[in-house]
Amino acid sequence: MADWLAIAKDVITSMAVLLGGAWAAWKWGYGETLRKRREMPSPDGSLKATSMRVDETTTAVTFHAVWRNRGPLPIELCAEHSGVKAFRLGNTRPIGNLVLDEMATVRPTGRSLSSNPTPTR
Repeated sequence: MADWLAIAKDVITSMAVLLGGAWAAWKWGYGETLRKRREMPSPDGSLKATSMRVDETTTAVTFHAVWRNRGPLPIELCAEHSGVKAFRLGNTRPIGNLVLDEMATVRPTGRSLSSNPTPTR
């Protein structure tokens, strides 16, 4: 009788370990599937502005942007919407946030499109 109980205990323990392992593998696989569905690009970056006096009436301002993609999926760069625009501000500078749209005191002076429209990581 003792041998029978020991064998039954070993079989039940082995079944519990196998079922627990199968359950853990299924939960992990299902969780990974859900995680992959939620993955997306995660753009992050910094923007630095530097001004330099050209002469008595002119100051040049340059912006240096560094962008990184911290997400696992690539970000597609659109050549139509990626580029550099240059603006000239009039003598009366706008007060508050500077919005670079064409108006009386801000006018575009040039535009350069991206020459490499490839995905980045």
